[in-house]
Amino acid sequence: MKHALILTLLLTLCACSDPQDQSSDGLDLTRAWVLRHVAYPQGGEQHYSMQGDGTSCLIFDRENQLYECNISTTPTGLLIQPTAKTTVTLVDKGGGEWLYLEDGDPHPLRVTDSTITIQRMGIL
Repeated sequence: MKHALILTLLLTLCACSDPQDQSSDGLDLTRAWVLRHVAYPQGGEQHYSMQGDGTSCLIFDRENQLYECNISTTPTGLLIQPTAKTTVTLVDKGGGEWLYLEDGDPHPLRVTDSTITIQRMGIL
């Protein structure tokens, strides 16, 4: 229960962070990201929402930690269930290209203002 409260507070802080506080000289993933869409290598796709069983939420902090959790809506509010904690490393390869590692494992990464795309085992 204590972890859920900490993650709730972290989620609130990340979602409310001022964009001007973000680093302008590099890639900054610090905030909460909610899974909305998955594309499979075979061509199939799946869409997710916070309704029902919920969806995955990734919370990146400023200390290179990634907190994975499941987030869903209930009649009384949001339910956040922690599932994993991982160390993340971002390496600037130059020319706007970045190497993204989760616990040392490299994963292709694309970032826009409102979307991150991470490839895991061929799944986007």
